[in-house]
Amino acid sequence: MGPADAYGLALVKLPLTCGGVAWGHNGALPTGHHSFTLVTEDGRFVSVVTNTNRMDSKPSSFDVADKALCSNWSGSPWPARRSPTASCRP
Repeated sequence: MGPADAYGLALVKLPLTCGGVAWGHNGALPTGHHSFTLVTEDGRFVSVVTNTNRMDSKPSSFDVADKALCSNWSGSPWPARRSPTASCRP
């Protein structure tokens, strides 16, 4: 987390590389397990679970979440829907 990130009321605010922010909550165990879930205002969401709680891992779990939330982002809150028969055509 950097200076633009915020934490309060058990929620973290994470700026996204594609613009906007994601809000969420994390949890970690002394055994090294770490998880967190983030959601954006438009309904995109991601959960990341790791079996290591190392801050120096590359890519970081925050990098993975950012990539998942920003990949193929067109600005529409809903993915393009395909016809169920589209893949059946030759």
